[in-house]
Amino acid sequence: MYGKYGARFQNVLSTLVKEEDPLTITTTEVAKNLTGESLHVMDIPGRSHFVPDQPLMVAISASALVMQWSVSIASNAQFLVELYSDADLIEAHLLSPSMRQYTFQDLRPFTMYSADLAVCIDAKCGAPSAMAFAATWPGTPSAPLGVEARPRTYNSLEVTWNPPASPNGQIEGYVAVTAQPYRECYSDNLQYRRCYVNDLPANITVEVYVVACNLPNAQGQGGGCGSPSNMTVAKMWNGGFYDSLSFQVNVSINGVK
Repeated sequence: MYGKYGARFQNVLSTLVKEEDPLTITTTEVAKNLTGESLHVMDIPGRSHFVPDQPLMVAISASALVMQWSVSIASNAQFLVELYSDADLIEAHLLSPSMRQYTFQDLRPFTMYSADLAVCIDAKCGAPSAMAFAATWPGTPSAPLGVEARPRTYNSLEVTWNPPASPNGQIEGYVAVTAQPYRECYSDNLQYRRCYVNDLPANITVEVYVVACNLPNAQGQGGGCGSPSNMTVAKMWNGGFYDSLSFQVNVSINGVK
């Protein structure tokens, strides 16, 4: 009945079953288990074959999922909704019998979740429905790390960086930007994390930022560009001075006086 959760359920059940009522687990114990191992509950006495239909769960943002169901229950009953990530119970809520949906919020972006539905009467909960599955949308990445910028020529700049600590999705590419004057360069090579800003004036100091951008999901939802990195500063070369120095070096090498 409990699929891949069976072994874990048995471990939890062995610590919760009461001698006087071995077939039930109370809603109090459900709440207690949010701080420990997850559990699933046993059948309601007298209704041992009642299992709710599988609910529907859909993502509505990078941090929220909505679960919906069409089960009708008695006025003295409650719904129990449970949310899992990587087979660990992370949320459990008791809801009024009039409710037909619940929104899980403050979730991780780009993450697969599962959820089920059970019915509780007199603080005793029945067997859960089949699991519903949904993934939150891709979010935006955190800021790239380790940004460095150095002159490549008197009017171009090489910018390098490391990936963000929290991608929150699938990274599509990076954009490096100078603030004044505004220039930018792009890279969609996720291994070769560098690009070159061109057409900069010589002999100026520029502020440089890098942002990472994520792809949306297959339905075009979520993704986008994240927070800018910490600013790094680069000092451009003096074009005239280095042109003159280059000429002097060439003259010396060729033996021309």
